Amino acid sequence: MIDKIYIESAKRIRKDYTSLMEPLDYYLKQLEGMSEMFSGAIADLEKFNSELHTKTKESAEKELHDRLLKVEEDQLKIQKVIEPINKKIEDLRKEEDALWNQIKMSYPNLSEDQIINEIQKNL
Repeated sequence: MIDKIYIESAKRIRKDYTSLMEPLDYYLKQLEGMSEMFSGAIADLEKFNSELHTKTKESAEKELHDRLLKVEEDQLKIQKVIEPINKKIEDLRKEEDALWNQIKMSYPNLSEDQIINEIQKNL
């Protein structure tokens, strides 16, 4: 019913999307670990705050700076990996929308449900 070229495009988009989900799941688990790390950092900062009176101003500033820098570095590592994945997913959504519009224009007599069923049957 729907040309093979459209079906193959839908298959490729789905395959690309699925291949992105595996690393994304991994990094979501990493984010959960970061949440624990942030909780630990908060506890460290609270301890740091309670011990502040025992430190010199310079050592306190350096220690605080180092701790905050570590938190920021960890956050940037995860962000650096997740942003390209998000970009690829967004690009795939745009491709999917363009393919959908192309199919609808090529098959104006088919309902949306018929198009969806035909594509899903071939995926």
